Amino acid sequence: MVNRFFFAKVLFLALFVAMSGLGVCLGAVDIIAEPYLLDTGLVSRSISFENPTGDPGQGGKSASRLGAGRKGSPAMTLNAGQEVQLCDIEGPGTIRHIWMTTSNNPLNLRSLVLRAWWDGQKHPSIECPIGDLMGFAHGKVMPYHSAVHSLGRNAGMNIWLPMPFNKRAKITLTNEGEKNVPLFYQIDYTIKDKHPDDVGRLHVLFRRENPTTTKKDFVMLPQRKNKGRFIGAVIGIRNLTSGQWWGEGEIKVYMDGDTEYPTICGTGSEDYVGLSYGMQQTPYLYNGCNLDENNFVSMYRWHLPDPISWQKECRITIQQIAWKNGLAETQDDWSSATFWYEPVPSAALPEMPDVTLRTVNIWSDPKDIVKLFNGKDLTGWETSGDAKWSVQDGMLVGTQGENNAPGDLFTKESYKDFVATLTYRTEWPCNSGLWFRFQSPNKAYQADILEYKKPVAWSGTLYCPGKLFLAINEDKTLVNRDDWNTIIVRAKGDHVQVWLNGRKTADVHDETTDSGKLGFQVHPGAEFGPMKIVIRELSLRPL
Repeated sequence: MVNRFFFAKVLFLALFVAMSGLGVCLGAVDIIAEPYLLDTGLVSRSISFENPTGDPGQGGKSASRLGAGRKGSPAMTLNAGQEVQLCDIEGPGTIRHIWMTTSNNPLNLRSLVLRAWWDGQKHPSIECPIGDLMGFAHGKVMPYHSAVHSLGRNAGMNIWLPMPFNKRAKITLTNEGEKNVPLFYQIDYTIKDKHPDDVGRLHVLFRRENPTTTKKDFVMLPQRKNKGRFIGAVIGIRNLTSGQWWGEGEIKVYMDGDTEYPTICGTGSEDYVGLSYGMQQTPYLYNGCNLDENNFVSMYRWHLPDPISWQKECRITIQQIAWKNGLAETQDDWSSATFWYEPVPSAALPEMPDVTLRTVNIWSDPKDIVKLFNGKDLTGWETSGDAKWSVQDGMLVGTQGENNAPGDLFTKESYKDFVATLTYRTEWPCNSGLWFRFQSPNKAYQADILEYKKPVAWSGTLYCPGKLFLAINEDKTLVNRDDWNTIIVRAKGDHVQVWLNGRKTADVHDETTDSGKLGFQVHPGAEFGPMKIVIRELSLRPL
């Protein structure tokens, strides 16, 4: 009994520190530490589908087969492409808690996007996939709780950060996925709060780089030119080099005049989330890791008792450094949902990755993904021509044959509608590419890997035999010329899209072919020799 009482007291004090540090106090009243004070001036409200306006006496009026007021409207079906308004509240007020649940599927939890607008700003201050906003990366639900989130095993999602506003709070949820899904939610808030004009409004930004760029630190918070406070982040890592320790990189907080070097500098990625000597799946109140399986990591850090505040400007980055017989630069797949407060008006958030870029290579059921290359041999593949194809150190390698002879490598199976992901690097000069929907040399598409001069075309260009280039990538800065690159192809019906390293390079409608094989080309000619293309990953998700 004594131990239980002691634990409860410690937890209460921790929550008190967390919430008092976030400005939950109203004057001399703290709603966490002094719950017995009744005349606070706050008015309690709640919005759900049972009371979509939050107005007094208007909840639970819908009828079910049991009659009026008997659970008539607890949820809705959110159709693919549909946006629903979750709330539109007149202030002043504070959103205290949001609960939500939906289909517990990683694709869905990265496809649903919550956006929030404070006090009439035209652009949202929060724009984030619902899973990352609710405390977990990669769409993988792992039950845990922290000072900011609590997550049930069936995707019962909660966020507890206060969200103050003075005039208006508007929140929407958009289904950017391809399937209709159920949606339940509740927003608990107070009105008649007394906030200063420059009270910090919650901002949340989602970013992803798949892969990161060597020696170019991943940006968690692009530069903000306003006063503010960094609350923390939910960080996702997909280790692209299995068995290699990825986490030697340091976080850097550049603030209030910092240029080349930051004021705050960490000592390692796992150190930043309060762990040490590698990653351990251990979630705590302000720090920890809630997923460490199959090269996927979801970790978090909340700066509630240890604030990071600035007065004029701030930028936050984290390095990608591995340990490979010593420190080594590396490339991996990183994402972050970054949380901070700043007043409005505030600058618009950077553009969020679209739904394809957000959902490729996340946690998935093995039955939903086709791994076209197994990392061991050429099972499932067939060759054409005289190029040489082999598996070396778990990589698929293609080179010219004798006398710079060309050739192709194709899957034995054909595919129609899909999202395919290719991770590759080359030795230049090179003229290669990813064939898809290949039916014959005259009926196919190719996401090019090349440096073409007339017309100027770089990797990521979309080629179609007989039509030459359907879309041209003219931006050579997108290419990691000496490092790993990721090409993503989405083909559905006559709609074909290509991304290179997170930037869309082709978006066309064409009816040349609607299905076919995937494969790789090695182009002929001494001017491209000795050409070499190395494939680390090729996977496909049927649509």
